[in-house]
Amino acid sequence: MHGRCAGWLSVQGDTWTLVFIAASRETRDDPWFVRTRDYLGIGSALAWDRPLLLEPGATLARHVVTVIADGPVGTDRAAAYAADLAS
Repeated sequence: MHGRCAGWLSVQGDTWTLVFIAASRETRDDPWFVRTRDYLGIGSALAWDRPLLLEPGATLARHVVTVIADGPVGTDRAAAYAADLAS
């Protein structure tokens, strides 16, 4: 998923699953930054293919909701979380 746009992505360990949901239109338009080596890092890659320039005083907001689940979460359930929690 690194560098791709999607409404959600999930990461699963032996006993847990994290579902990251791009919970706004702007966030869904951003590619994901995904790091799994050494530590887990996931978020919007705001300057993926070009610099992100903001005018002085401008603001930028992104909205990622994370579901923390015991055990595995299948694709259908993860998609349902995304449908319920995205705006």
